[in-house]
Amino acid sequence: MQPWLKKRIENFPAVLKSQVDSYLDEGTFISFAGPEKAGQDSSERDGKGLEENVGESAKSLLMHDLLGGPDWTGTGILDPGNKEYLWVTLPEGMDAEVLLKASLLKGTAFWPGSIPFPEEGKDDQAVGRSPDSGMIRLYYAGQSEDRILAGLARISEAISEFTARFEN
Repeated sequence: MQPWLKKRIENFPAVLKSQVDSYLDEGTFISFAGPEKAGQDSSERDGKGLEENVGESAKSLLMHDLLGGPDWTGTGILDPGNKEYLWVTLPEGMDAEVLLKASLLKGTAFWPGSIPFPEEGKDDQAVGRSPDSGMIRLYYAGQSEDRILAGLARISEAISEFTARFEN
């Protein structure tokens, strides 16, 4: 887990921290926040060779399919085309940092758009854009399809809890 994410969890009140810790202890915590170390690609992280990582294209399609579904109404997708991560625009008025806290309590993390990402390359569409609290970055490279499904379901549940408050 990235140091910045550990620090966020450590700063939670004890009752909330224990909720996140239960996912960590069970091994069911899912992080879309990025590789463990700067510059580490998915094949280094999961120990697979190039031929075993061919499935990243299928995962990209799965991500697009899920994020385009009804559970993600009000969001948008920005794809840099690298088959490692996607940017997602949140429904109007939703803050990525607040959503991160809610998602952590559900055992899932992502990179909030309000925090500049240190490894962004010059070809990334996100370069040149100011930090944006209305966006999240979902780093899916190296994740299994089951973890993608579970993680996105948890985040969409957190989004639904926020948007449901404003529908009536």
